[in-house]
Amino acid sequence: MLMGMLLATELTQPTVRAFVDALRERDNRVLADATSDDFMFITSDFDDDADLLMGNLSEFLHAEAVLAVTDQSADGLTLTGLTSWCLHFVGVRWTFEVEDEKVERLNIARVSLAEADRAQADAELRGLVEQARIETFETARDSNGRTHTRGKLRRTSMGHGHYKVSAWTVGALGGISWIITDERLSDPDVYRALRSPESGERTDSERYHKVESHLDLILGWDDDSYQKATVSFHATPLRWDAVMWLSENLHLVDAAVPVVWGTLTLTGPDGNVVSTEEVTAKGAKPPYPLSFTREFALADLPLGRYTITFTNAVKAGGYGAHGEDAASARINMADYTITFTVGA
Repeated sequence: MLMGMLLATELTQPTVRAFVDALRERDNRVLADATSDDFMFITSDFDDDADLLMGNLSEFLHAEAVLAVTDQSADGLTLTGLTSWCLHFVGVRWTFEVEDEKVERLNIARVSLAEADRAQADAELRGLVEQARIETFETARDSNGRTHTRGKLRRTSMGHGHYKVSAWTVGALGGISWIITDERLSDPDVYRALRSPESGERTDSERYHKVESHLDLILGWDDDSYQKATVSFHATPLRWDAVMWLSENLHLVDAAVPVVWGTLTLTGPDGNVVSTEEVTAKGAKPPYPLSFTREFALADLPLGRYTITFTNAVKAGGYGAHGEDAASARINMADYTITFTVGA
């Protein structure tokens, strides 16, 4: 069992435990024994066209549901986790109504799982559906002929400047399409904003020179509302002036103008290198800020965890105090790393 996941045997409500265990074992006889003759399931927030869908046990079995549980309520009647549903993985909250040791009703609501929970539940659920020999779709084409991967995300306009996130998934009726999630975008252009170091600024220095810097990553949306990553580096060079640090506020000859260089690399799932580039940024005028920006299209890349690094960075140049050769005054900077997730 993965850390944070719950086995069926750890579920505290006996009828719920029997129900979930029967689903995992695909034991329809036990499942029928655990449910009332009037059993009904009700789903909400599963489909753009229908907020409330329901059915009996036969229709529930048709959805081929299996649940990887990440949390349960104190009374054991509400489970949160990731389910296979009509060929797709969906974050859900299952709330059971039990009478006379039978499940009378199952309310299923779509929810967003924390990233760490989702990653663990995804691995657990893949094992469960393989064990149960349930098929799930990995890719499918939309009406425009473009192939999408299960879990791909897009920005969806709700009108009046409001946006939500849509996932390429399966709706409650089994239709594969863009399904609006419950995640509303507070910023229409920014989905996630990350920084290295997380604390804000990093300081690297030599005797008479110092540089304060950080690497930013904005996970946002391109012109077609698919995901893209914008990476930017920002550095402020400083010089020591007898008693205090000052910005590089003096006009310098070209050979002494501050410059930074290093290797920018984007690595995808399974460690594959998506892009690598030797980057150089030179100051323009006092106080000679150093910066560069790169964009990475993500729409056609595999979903999963990605890492952007800026390594072997060196800052050179600056005001040549105390008779030193300013052009040779170098600072070897620590590496920068940002990890982010593409897709659901």
